[in-house]
Amino acid sequence: MARMTVAEFVARTLAREEVGFVAGVPGSGLMEILDTLDREGGVRLVQVRHEQVAALMAVGYGKAARRPAVCVGTRSPGGTNLVMGVTAAFIESVPLVCITGQVPTKYRWKGAFEEADLAEVFRPITKFSVEVQRADRVPDALWEALRLAQTGRPGPVHVSIPYDLAKVEIQAEVLHPEQYRPLHPPAPDAQSLDRAAAVLREARRPVLIAGGGVWMSGASAVAVRLAELLGAPVVSTWQKKPVAETYPLALGTMGYGGSAAAAFALRYADAILAVGTRLWDRTTDEFTFQPAPGARLVHVDIDPAVVGRNYRVDVGVVGDARLALEGLVERLAGRVRPDPEWAERCRLAKAAWEERLRRRPAGGRPVRPWDVVRAIRRVTDDATCLVTDSGSYIHYAAQYFPARQPGVYFNPNSGSMGFGLAGGLGVQLARPQSRVVVLAGDGGFLMTVQDLETAVREKLPVLCVVLNNFAFGSIHTRQKAYYGGREVWSRLHNPDFLQLAQAFGVWAVRVEEGEELEGALQAALEAGRPALVEVRSEDLAEESPLLQRWWESGQAESLLGEPVSA
Repeated sequence: MARMTVAEFVARTLAREEVGFVAGVPGSGLMEILDTLDREGGVRLVQVRHEQVAALMAVGYGKAARRPAVCVGTRSPGGTNLVMGVTAAFIESVPLVCITGQVPTKYRWKGAFEEADLAEVFRPITKFSVEVQRADRVPDALWEALRLAQTGRPGPVHVSIPYDLAKVEIQAEVLHPEQYRPLHPPAPDAQSLDRAAAVLREARRPVLIAGGGVWMSGASAVAVRLAELLGAPVVSTWQKKPVAETYPLALGTMGYGGSAAAAFALRYADAILAVGTRLWDRTTDEFTFQPAPGARLVHVDIDPAVVGRNYRVDVGVVGDARLALEGLVERLAGRVRPDPEWAERCRLAKAAWEERLRRRPAGGRPVRPWDVVRAIRRVTDDATCLVTDSGSYIHYAAQYFPARQPGVYFNPNSGSMGFGLAGGLGVQLARPQSRVVVLAGDGGFLMTVQDLETAVREKLPVLCVVLNNFAFGSIHTRQKAYYGGREVWSRLHNPDFLQLAQAFGVWAVRVEEGEELEGALQAALEAGRPALVEVRSEDLAEESPLLQRWWESGQAESLLGEPVSA
């Protein structure tokens, strides 16, 4: 035990935990902690231009690194600005630590300047939210927060520290992380694994659904081993690609804007193994997906509240995805005879789907969003990370950016517009040796555009590809399809993106012809600094994946031919 201030304890504990960074905007409620973090060293400090970006950066980092970064906010304005990003972490099961200041304890509950009950604000969107009332309780609160953020289903946590407590001396010990949180995930029950293995052993047409939990648990390689053992296709959930799509039977994503090949396999599967997914409305296209009559569902997730919530399961397995998949491989090795006809039909389905994608027109003006993603894939290497904002173009990213490695594809499951640039900065901090490409629409990009300055100052060479169609494209598509073409708030008047980027010191170029894409992207990647490629693009309602519903009767078969026999 040693004497130290609360701020020193916070700084030393975050350094010992090896958090990715501390990001935020300075303010009076944080000054003691920020000064101490700077003086102590051990944690990278990243100043941003809005707290929303700090939280979304931490989300991007948590997705890529699978461990937490820290976002901070001062009292109520800074603290409440973090809410959107913390909500995204909660929805997407990302480890994140949020620390806010608070008015001095002697002013608390008096309606003081910038006073708000931040513990209550964050409680519904975190695993743990507390305002510390006494200096000697800060260690317990911070240890509990760090433990919960990384235990079980990952998620955000929040600790609020009144300004005056940060200066108080306490007697404390800076613990090693293993002293306050388990370093090994929970193993699934052996009996449930036996039952799941029995279902898969009997299956003739198995399918593996790989969700985000497969990536977060480090289970990508073992998922492929199990799929190869079963002769099973792998389908990724809506906005995750946790299994490398170099696997011959990787059929793409399911649900909104997904692959018809994936829909085909799921439609005729007699056993579905869903791992690390909630099977929520985006993945199941608003719950319109239904397994074939008699098909059996095995659902694996670390959160018992998820298993069986949206779909009735035949076998539920609660536990870490990697340990569950390893247990199934152990039980099934040498005991399964894959059906070659099923594997061949799925290969044909994949080939038919890829041929359909190739038939989409290329080149010309205005540039189509699928051409942009095609070009990004052609000019980047296998380790390049694609980070998207929220918009209809993310479905083209799912279709035209095959992930040749696991953990290089990052979409905002939360639907958070503004995530692209902010999340890309976080991914770049997690992967300093990899190229990071951000794909954003004009609407979402302008919500966090000020942090181009952060990219320049921190020397983070992200490439931002902005699809400028002068509209909120997803909303505009729906208005054209469902509201008689009436445009309400969906059209945008945009600034000159080149001048805007150059004002921040960002390399920039504009593309107006499809044939110019590869050259512009290559030049941007070679610029050696943050870069922006503005693409004058369009979203075509008649082509939009938002309007595809492959689950509906006849949709997948019309593309892929006769169904397999039951």
